[in-house]
Amino acid sequence: MRTADRSVRSEQYAQLAEAIAETADPIVAYKTARYLRTAAPTSAALEQSRCDIADTPVAQGLLADLAMSDPDDRDGLSTISMTLRYLAEIDYPPGDSQLVPYRDVVYQ
Repeated sequence: MRTADRSVRSEQYAQLAEAIAETADPIVAYKTARYLRTAAPTSAALEQSRCDIADTPVAQGLLADLAMSDPDDRDGLSTISMTLRYLAEIDYPPGDSQLVPYRDVVYQ
């Protein structure tokens, strides 16, 4: 690949990253700051951004799925396990005590 092509791609990448960073979606904003801009995960701004993820419709929908799942049913256990995985994938903030009973069911 020629140097000029790399320069154009680099500029396109920078423009795309900037456009993504302007989003109002807390999940996308957090992931952009954390993984594209490599912000420190312990910075106050990034911690607040991650806390905002808990209030998103995606996170709230996943929490509702957990509440409706029956851990004694095979499908319910599968739903709990996958939902916890999805919460991790959206970088749901750690330390939410309402998730502990579901975690314990999965680890049994």
